[in-house]
Amino acid sequence: MRGFLREYYALVISLFVLYALYFLLLAVSYYNNSGHNVYSLDDAYIHMAMAKNLAIHGVWGVTQYDFTSSSSSILWTLLLGGIYFLFGIYDNIPMILNLIFASLVIVSSFLIFRKLVIKPPESLIILLTLVLFTPLVPLMFTGLEHVMHIWVSLLFIYFVSAELSGEDKSSRNFLWLLVVSFMLPSIRYEGIFLAGIASILLLMQKKFLKSFLVFGCAFLPIFVFGLISVNNGWSFFPNSLLLKGSFPDITTLSEFFTFIEHLVIILLPVKYVVALVIGLLIYGIVYFKYGIYLKKYFKYRISFMVLMFVFNLILYAAYSKSGWSYRYQSFLVGLGIIIFGFILFKYVLPDMHKHLFFKWIYIVLIVFAPSVYFGISAADLTLKTPTASTNIYEQQYQMGQFLSKYYNGKSVALNDIGTSNYFADIKCVDLWGLSNLEISKMRRQGSFDVNNILDICRKHSTDIAIVYDSWFAEGDSTTLPSEWLKTGEWRISNNVIAGDSIVAFYALDELKQADLLKNMKLFESQLPETVGRSYLK
Repeated sequence: MRGFLREYYALVISLFVLYALYFLLLAVSYYNNSGHNVYSLDDAYIHMAMAKNLAIHGVWGVTQYDFTSSSSSILWTLLLGGIYFLFGIYDNIPMILNLIFASLVIVSSFLIFRKLVIKPPESLIILLTLVLFTPLVPLMFTGLEHVMHIWVSLLFIYFVSAELSGEDKSSRNFLWLLVVSFMLPSIRYEGIFLAGIASILLLMQKKFLKSFLVFGCAFLPIFVFGLISVNNGWSFFPNSLLLKGSFPDITTLSEFFTFIEHLVIILLPVKYVVALVIGLLIYGIVYFKYGIYLKKYFKYRISFMVLMFVFNLILYAAYSKSGWSYRYQSFLVGLGIIIFGFILFKYVLPDMHKHLFFKWIYIVLIVFAPSVYFGISAADLTLKTPTASTNIYEQQYQMGQFLSKYYNGKSVALNDIGTSNYFADIKCVDLWGLSNLEISKMRRQGSFDVNNILDICRKHSTDIAIVYDSWFAEGDSTTLPSEWLKTGEWRISNNVIAGDSIVAFYALDELKQADLLKNMKLFESQLPETVGRSYLK
């Protein structure tokens, strides 16, 4: 037992810290939310709703009534759907999965450090930094795929760096590389960046077949799902990507060529061409003068890990449309901690008297400054996680319960669609467009207005609307129809995550307003006391 602890104490302590922090925040969340497990983002419930409809009705959609391309995480939704099908619909499944994947991140990192001959005390420092600074526990509470994405990204870089450096040329290593190449974009579409970089590096080593296979496996799930989506009348890309970025619809062959033109425009602007030419010139000068040293360093696995990380960071910064959000960039933070922590203990700290100036630059700029920034950010996120969970419980969770009790089978207009579709069986009119292709197209074209809202809601015989007024405000006016009858509002305090502190309830005619008012007052006894409520009739 002592021998085991002496060898594995870094892993044991890291997992202990992960579980202790997780169960502490979970206990606080349960206490604040009257014994309910509630995620810190409504987005989690979008995937859960789609997985539920896939498991029960065989429909890939936010509701059971139609196919909707509302998720850009194909594998996460499929995984949830498969578990729901086998074991039943349970709210805790995404949290359990995230606990498993967080454990796999720690275990996999530890095993990689052992293989790369990092001592246990140094492994412990890197692993604890990974747990606390990524930060894993707040990511787990989102109920989304991001922890799984970190784990698969780590495996991908590990396997491909072994192939590129020649440390492991076995068919087994390459087979695992193909498996994780397939998984990576299936979890998040931006995984295609890493796969593309790896393919180019393999191509430069004249490994043409392997380059083709890696990129082919990565592109395959995107291509197959795109065809399924187009066959169901939707675009090639998921609506979440279309709304965040500037991707064109691809539903015909001509639109495919429009997309190719779009790629050329965004990938080859003049400034990047100039930067590429300058970079190649510098590389040529350095290579011809110091080529022997470059070849020496690129025999090391870590060199390829750094190369892939840096180029992925550049591509992500240049072309991602999601902006800065800890959950979207968490895989980069996690990979950075693992890669640059390894370099610190393997190459920088040993023999500090050699190249002292450059090593101190590395410590200050690559290690210390990011650690301070991400440490402060991670602490803030960790402290806010229970509050975020409570925000969702007091607002979106209650909306879902309210609709489940009074509006099952009814048409309801929403702008936050997760919990409402997971807990209730409604015919959802998504005014933000994530699960409504018609509205999505109008929003992307800038033509979505009050008349469109009226027409669409009339077409779907919508009964009520539950929306954030602020999301539809345009200066002193609003794009919400004046014919709608505002019936009441719910208000939460200490909001850190909800789209607005106030959610408004509208009836679409006077008869429906009477029912809505009655239902809101009947439901009042179920609302947490901390939720403010007011009625406008």
